[in-house]
Amino acid sequence: MGPTIILDKSILQALSKKELIVLNKLYYVNVPPILPIEILADLKKVKDTEAINEKTVIEISNKLIQKDNAFNVHYTNVIISSLLGINYTNERRTIVRAKSKVKDENGEAGYLLEESDEEMAVKEWQKGNFSETEKILAAQWRNYVKQIDLQKVKKEWSGVKAKVPECKSFSSLLSLTDNFLANIPMQKELLFTFLEGLNLDQQLSSKIFYRWESENFKSIKDFAPYFYFVNRIETAFHIGLVYNLVSSKISDKALIDMQYLYYLPFCNIFSSKDNFHKDFGVKFLFEDQTFVDGVDLKADLANIISQLESEDTELKFDWSEKFYVEPPDDEKSITYRMWKKYIPAWHPSWFYQKSNYPQKDEKLSSELTERVRKFEKIDFDPFEKFNDKETDFITKISYITLADQCPCGSGKKFGECCYSVDMKPDA
Repeated sequence: MGPTIILDKSILQALSKKELIVLNKLYYVNVPPILPIEILADLKKVKDTEAINEKTVIEISNKLIQKDNAFNVHYTNVIISSLLGINYTNERRTIVRAKSKVKDENGEAGYLLEESDEEMAVKEWQKGNFSETEKILAAQWRNYVKQIDLQKVKKEWSGVKAKVPECKSFSSLLSLTDNFLANIPMQKELLFTFLEGLNLDQQLSSKIFYRWESENFKSIKDFAPYFYFVNRIETAFHIGLVYNLVSSKISDKALIDMQYLYYLPFCNIFSSKDNFHKDFGVKFLFEDQTFVDGVDLKADLANIISQLESEDTELKFDWSEKFYVEPPDDEKSITYRMWKKYIPAWHPSWFYQKSNYPQKDEKLSSELTERVRKFEKIDFDPFEKFNDKETDFITKISYITLADQCPCGSGKKFGECCYSVDMKPDA
């Protein structure tokens, strides 16, 4: 329960273990694929005294794999879905991608999810296995370390100054960007230009252009809203280089920071300590979304912890226990305001209780395991959207070792928490 939030690395790194536990009790954390890549990029900076070390990466990794956290599908997959007619810009939830569509022996149809490459990489980090991580993220890593000459980009876009000599604020920059992208005679040309960077196969490209022509679209914004959203960010960034609102001297950092913005539609709240996000990124939030300064979020979580530990002495508050908590009845609390905004039916009661999970039902567990083993794959489009009306179930295959974080959210290792000796490894 709770609003969906996206954090950048600076926030995740700053949170204490207790603050992270409370965060995961009060919010659903959407983990964008760029986050593990940013961690990997920082780890690679061996000559930078401010770069994070392997010990810190292990600590951050332990903060990422939590019970209600979910890794978002890569934004390029969402772009393709958008180009094929699926609109995700109003979802405000983590977008996951199924590996296959299946049918069980009763004829019920559902989706089979598997851990993403990023999720598997983070689990390797938890165990201190950094070489395996680079193998898992090899393709993504090569894309992010490509040399991008922002000075060249700035020169290519410099012609915009001939029409608009001055642009001194981010608000003006967004107006200029929107006017540029709204040029109706240029829509088809822009579509070709933007698609070129995706390197799609011919069959997929043909399908996209057929949809554009056959349905007589006049604007990219109407044709593929999320595709437009991403290109609006990139166009504003490029024009911002021209007017020196975005510095070309911080290329690697800025390009990574910009990619967090591609995932904004998939959360209620975006939190960061980064100035680029505070100045540039907030301009791309929708009206129903909220930006929370990372410093303020950390302070709010620390205050909630303080109240828990001081007011709940009768419950003998124990951080090693499984527990459930709601925000304090305090209008000054950011978390209180976020719950009031995004969960209208919620009424504050400053509620905390230990979780009483039901005992494991061996018969049910065995039946579910056998059901998964008998799944039959059926026709599946990897870019299709989950259709709740036609979906009977969603199952995720996840792999866990005794050294991994326990999925219950206790913060303990699986071997020290919910593991029992009667559990059998998958063959």
